[in-house]
Amino acid sequence: MTWEPIAGKEFREAKATRSVRAVVGLLVLVCVAIAYVLPIDDWAVTTSDFATASTGGVGLLVPLLGIVLGYKAIVGERESGSLVLVLSLPHTRRDVMAGKVLGRGAVLVAGIAIALAIGEAFVVYPYGSLAPLAFLSFLLLTVGLGTIFLGLGVAISAAVRTELTATIGGFGVFALFAVLWEGLQDGLELLLEETGLFGGTVPAPLLFLVGSEPVTLYTRLVTAFFGDGPDPTFGTNPPGYASEWVALVVFALWLVVPLLVGYWRFEVSEL
Repeated sequence: MTWEPIAGKEFREAKATRSVRAVVGLLVLVCVAIAYVLPIDDWAVTTSDFATASTGGVGLLVPLLGIVLGYKAIVGERESGSLVLVLSLPHTRRDVMAGKVLGRGAVLVAGIAIALAIGEAFVVYPYGSLAPLAFLSFLLLTVGLGTIFLGLGVAISAAVRTELTATIGGFGVFALFAVLWEGLQDGLELLLEETGLFGGTVPAPLLFLVGSEPVTLYTRLVTAFFGDGPDPTFGTNPPGYASEWVALVVFALWLVVPLLVGYWRFEVSEL
């Protein structure tokens, strides 16, 4: 047997979960609200306008959707004992991990695609304009953000032994990255300004490290690729490593590294 039966089961169960439906529904409402408000000031709204205007709401709800889909993926079955039964069949732990990520990832992609497509429809009709390549690029970036948090949730779920620990870890990561991180950045800038360290400003290498958090990267990438001007994070003369293409590489690493760490922890742990 392979990962396909597991993926099918995870897809059916995840799409029927009330919390998943609630977050997807809220994401749809936010996208519709943004798309409804945008043409009030300017009827000639574009796909890029919708992308840059929606980063706040999307950057909060898409990570939440990823965590909700991922944080109980493995630990729930481990705690109930059903994971032992699954692995007694011709499934490897790799099959289990892949099936859960792909099955729940399909729900994630469908939810994000539906929300953004509905929002985009409100943007382009009757006065706006659709840029298919720009919309597809924005969709892929947003799916990437959700997949990062799905991977973080599944990795935490694979690494711990109780649902309580997974819940604390999963929603703690969401709160840190999607809610608190911007305030921490502002606090760092204020601290340096008050103390005069580094001339009262955040040096570019430290700014790069602090800005390597996934939601911040997502916002930077949307601003760089869909905004009216260059990414303003590093000022008018940014160093080479501060380009949006380096940010895209770091964003891609967030897609892979947490899952690899979670799989390694799952592979070596006892059930």
